[in-house]
Amino acid sequence: MAIHVLAVHRDTVGTEQAAGGSLAGAYSVGVLCWLLSAGVYIAAKWVSAEMPPWALCFWRVLIAFAILLPIVHHHFSDMLALVRNRGLELLFIGGMGLAVCQGLIFVGLQHADATTAGIIIALIPIITMILARLMLSEPMGSWQVAGSILAFLGIVVIIVKGSPDVLLRLDLNPGELWIVAGAFCFSLYTVLLRRAKFDLNRLALLACFSAPPQ
Repeated sequence: MAIHVLAVHRDTVGTEQAAGGSLAGAYSVGVLCWLLSAGVYIAAKWVSAEMPPWALCFWRVLIAFAILLPIVHHHFSDMLALVRNRGLELLFIGGMGLAVCQGLIFVGLQHADATTAGIIIALIPIITMILARLMLSEPMGSWQVAGSILAFLGIVVIIVKGSPDVLLRLDLNPGELWIVAGAFCFSLYTVLLRRAKFDLNRLALLACFSAPPQ
């Protein structure tokens, strides 16, 4: 999640955070984010029998906040100013990306395997592209539209396990549907984060997102 914020933020804020950065660098960091997130979902599936999904989400975010706090202490004044001026926006976007999205995926992992979850989560860039088109007016080429349709159809095939009867009977795995909902929430979080353009150090911004509401 920290690296995801870094990638999105680098491509939107043209302040000191963007020094030495480039679009290629942002994409590289984004790819690294997905590689690391694969381990998160495997671990979440592993502990799903030991810890409720929302408790796992809570402790994950709280521990991240505790680790980040001493690292970003130099930015406390800027963080407080941002919280005062845009507190509700921070709460909504941070809650969407760090709580709702992750919690839905962790719920889904109680009923679906990590491999299927990873394939469904691959839908996130497609949903993000569509939402960016609708909310940010970012262009979509004909090949992107065609690729989005094919990717969506592929996810449908995976969810119904290649059997149209499953879709007709609505005999779907609830875990996979929860993961699809989580993927949508993460895409919405990504677009909202890009639109918000918070002018703050990336790790400090993540700490604001992770902070317990007062």
